[in-house]
Amino acid sequence: MAALPVQYGQVRWQAVSGTADGNDPDSLPDAVPVTGQLTFTASVPVLLAPGAAIPVSVFLTPVTYDLDNQGVLRDKQGNDLINLVATDSPGLTPTGWTWQVTYRLNDGLTRGSFSFDLPAGTVVDLTTVSPVSTANGAAIIQGPPGPPGSQYPLVIHGATAAYPRPNVATPVIWFGTVRPTNLADGDVYVAVTAES
Repeated sequence: MAALPVQYGQVRWQAVSGTADGNDPDSLPDAVPVTGQLTFTASVPVLLAPGAAIPVSVFLTPVTYDLDNQGVLRDKQGNDLINLVATDSPGLTPTGWTWQVTYRLNDGLTRGSFSFDLPAGTVVDLTTVSPVSTANGAAIIQGPPGPPGSQYPLVIHGATAAYPRPNVATPVIWFGTVRPTNLADGDVYVAVTAES
């Protein structure tokens, strides 16, 4: 069969489960490879290539891949990079679509589905694009260094409305799911919604 008039990106993922220390020389928790399957589903059912030499409709059916005994996502040939149609393939319509990954993990492990972009010619590691729920902890997202920011203190108060205000003369920027009771003149409150 002729090649599809699309470009590709690649996806990878590896996962381990932290478990109680087993019968080994150290007393540290053990990292056990996660097993199961991941299914990738396009947010659109079909891409149209009207400008191809022979115009063609490309149906994007869900594809499922297994995790090996080391917790590494593998394609059907055993490669650790999964080729998927790039979400920005030129000459295709619609544009602006995404891939959704759904996890079916063994041993009672769970992970929520999420969507991601897959630009042509790139490798996307699912660990680096995975959203993190802040309901049971604080998410730490680190990007490249930026220009110097404001000198205003940031307070992440979560759901605690009566969180103490820092003893500073400058305005404070508050992040939380409820409006803080200790707002002062000039302070800024950013409402945060929890995602699962």
